[in-house]
Amino acid sequence: MAPYRIVTTILFIFVLFSVSVSNGISGSSGKKKKGAPEINESATRFSKAIPRFKKSGNKQTAAKQMTQLIHLLANSNRNHVSSNASLIRKAFDFRDDIGDQQQIVTTGAILKAWETAYDLGALPNKRFTGRITQGRYSGERLVFENIVPQEVLPGCAGYIGNLRLVPASLARKQSDPLDSRDEAYAIGLKRVMYEAETRAAMLDIGKSKIGHLGLTKAEYDERWQAEVEATGNAYEEVPNLQLVGQRQSSPAKINGNTYSLRVEVTNMSRHPTEVEITSTIVGYTDENNRLYEMKRDVRTFKMRRSEVREYEIRTPNVAAFKEGVAKLDPKPQPKAAAKGRSKGKGKGKGKGKGKGKGKGKGKGKKGPAKVVNPVNYRGYTVVAKFKGEVIATLGSDGRMARVAAGEYARPAVILKGGKGRSGSSSGKK
Repeated sequence: MAPYRIVTTILFIFVLFSVSVSNGISGSSGKKKKGAPEINESATRFSKAIPRFKKSGNKQTAAKQMTQLIHLLANSNRNHVSSNASLIRKAFDFRDDIGDQQQIVTTGAILKAWETAYDLGALPNKRFTGRITQGRYSGERLVFENIVPQEVLPGCAGYIGNLRLVPASLARKQSDPLDSRDEAYAIGLKRVMYEAETRAAMLDIGKSKIGHLGLTKAEYDERWQAEVEATGNAYEEVPNLQLVGQRQSSPAKINGNTYSLRVEVTNMSRHPTEVEITSTIVGYTDENNRLYEMKRDVRTFKMRRSEVREYEIRTPNVAAFKEGVAKLDPKPQPKAAAKGRSKGKGKGKGKGKGKGKGKGKGKGKKGPAKVVNPVNYRGYTVVAKFKGEVIATLGSDGRMARVAAGEYARPAVILKGGKGRSGSSSGKK
């Protein structure tokens, strides 16, 4: 019987161990999962750490910036390239000061640096140590090097998109030539440089200049008038315009909690023209889905043939709309939970009035109050007029297109001169 008792004891211990392990697993799975707010918070922190392209930078400074970004990725609890890529894309949503080409190159460089550090064991305890702990190069240091050296492409040494992590023994020597992959990468860096220089030049143009042409208003008017005289009566014809709109940013602390819209107007006609462009960022209320203006901008453009005008509008801080929205769409106060009387035995169940069978009294449970976001983005409209007549419209979606075309009444104005003012936004159906 002794062997039988030994086997029974072993089996009993094994069963107890299995139960405790399963309880531990189920207990850990019951922890609160991180949701959207945590992701947005991580993305906001990450967006603040991304530097813009600067020719005046150096590799040492860029290495420190990249190290900080690797730390932030490691502490975001994401261990896959795809999840890290989604975090970086979300971070760039808060950075409307960085162009598309720079976003693409920067994202690739950050992901590759993090992946190298992670695969080589250089991120113990979610900190980048710069020391390889696994693989054939274990024990070596990881160093940052420029993918395209300063001697080959001046001005990119201090750009994080031009950095990569390599074991110290594999670092490029000064005499080493570029391989075909690095030569192709240099093309992308040149595009980043051109994009950054173009954006900087547009910011440097004074208010007296006309767009990207770099002309003063007097110079531009002179050329426009010369075209008008050269085309004769064609100037009186209705122009053919192309309208493009794109929402640039959503409210965040880094942009002052505002929405922004980029508008592009192209004169497709073969003659000059003068048009009025009205662009509006539209919000809506939760309860009755009523539309209101968050920002309305009216501009008059003299445009030469085939000319493109581009500009951006931005709403005030969204907190400024809360009072106006409350007046436009008053919300009923949530009712307090009531004690329900039921015709039955036992306790009532549910929200508000209790339910049950037989005779008795039941207390209803309080239901969670509906969380209402008072300021919501609905879309945008762009309307072009020639001599007071609408000639082209644009909407961010079907309903906004109908608003722009006048099939719905103009959205209410609830913020004017810093004061909230309610108005009607009902329209045709």
